[in-house]
Amino acid sequence: MAGMGMEPIFGRKEDDPYWDLDSWDEDELIRGQRKNAKGTFANKPVKYIPTSVHQELVKRQMRLASHLLNAKLFMAAKMLVDIITSPSTEDPTRLRAIGMLFDRTMGKAPEKVEVTSDAPWVLALRDVAVVGTDRQADVIDIDPIEEDDPWMD
Repeated sequence: MAGMGMEPIFGRKEDDPYWDLDSWDEDELIRGQRKNAKGTFANKPVKYIPTSVHQELVKRQMRLASHLLNAKLFMAAKMLVDIITSPSTEDPTRLRAIGMLFDRTMGKAPEKVEVTSDAPWVLALRDVAVVGTDRQADVIDIDPIEEDDPWMD
């Protein structure tokens, strides 16, 4: 394959410079293959993108998103405070903004979840399965199946 201008996808070696993902640009990561010396893709897109290539793309995109959000954090916080303090803000909007501010500075209040044994899935399971403990399973009296039993075929 190497003689045909196609780089191998599987069976790659760690020391192969082709797989130094730090040198891949975003287009190469998205397509899952390197550009040729002319800076274009000479081959058809690959069918399967290696996990390492996908992970590198996700890592870079998350880093860019984080930088973007961090750059706008102060502006967003100021806007939230402006909404809360503006006399023209209606009360329901102001209360939602206050709740958002509390959630982000003091942490969300824990939600109480009550679980009952009468959940629909529990009732359905009772109809189709026998549920017991390991100790109960030890006392079940069964007759072993003989090897010449016609039902075993």
